[in-house]
Amino acid sequence: MIKDIQLDHIAIAVDSWEEGWPVLVDKLHAKWRSGGMQPGFKPSQYAFENELKIELIAPYLTDQNDFLERFMEKSGTGPHHMTFKVKDISEAIQSAKNAGFTIVSQNIANDWWKEAFLHPKETCGIVIQLAQAAGTWFVPPPDNLPNSTSPVKSSFRFISYVVKDFSAAKRLFVDLLGGQVIHQGKTGIKNLDYLYIEWPGPGRIMIVYPNQKNDQELDMFLSGRLGRVNYLYFEFEQTGDCNSNFEDRDRKGQKSANLYVTDELLSEILELAPVNSLKILDPVHNFNVRSVINCLS
Repeated sequence: MIKDIQLDHIAIAVDSWEEGWPVLVDKLHAKWRSGGMQPGFKPSQYAFENELKIELIAPYLTDQNDFLERFMEKSGTGPHHMTFKVKDISEAIQSAKNAGFTIVSQNIANDWWKEAFLHPKETCGIVIQLAQAAGTWFVPPPDNLPNSTSPVKSSFRFISYVVKDFSAAKRLFVDLLGGQVIHQGKTGIKNLDYLYIEWPGPGRIMIVYPNQKNDQELDMFLSGRLGRVNYLYFEFEQTGDCNSNFEDRDRKGQKSANLYVTDELLSEILELAPVNSLKILDPVHNFNVRSVINCLS
């Protein structure tokens, strides 16, 4: 198990930062934190009230490095990787190798940022980045970033991640990455159970997995993948803001094939923050992942 580790952010591939802002900044009220560019991609990070972050990565100088371009040609826009920060990257790399995981690439030459990546075929279909940072930094936002004046305080609470193989997910997120199991139970959706895990700091993931070998609806959702982000869950402190800009679905009538969040699931997971006014922002071109917003009174 890797020691001194926490979930820092999820990275989402987009065609450009600007295409991500209407959802991330205008609707979800994330705050700009930093941005930059290097051969292959342009990353920019946005923090929420609880300091869990979302990173937008857009192709840049792809003639020098085409990893993101190749990913988007195959999978389109949407979740690309999860980043876990560690205190000692060399120790983390060795722990991963000792546990039988493959390091597909690493760069530990820079004092300010050292990183290594695990093979997605061994990490339930999503890239896992291990990173050691020398500190935190702020980069001024671009001039065209929307200036949000909303008083809404939004927190990014957890990532719902659906996997085909529970044992593989537990081996990764619990046994290697050190996530602590907080809840385990049934989702309220036929044939699907969940494991809710946390790290020091705000990072939380809910692993959703089948409780039987063959599940046709799950197979349809995964489309041959080992895992897929089902939704990102947020909490807003002002209920009034949730009455606009979001699609309000009838949760009781949703089809399980869509793997939508259910009241039964949230009532089990969020015992300290029950559902008050739940809104669902369906997948859009920018993210290709749905967002679930719980409006707290």
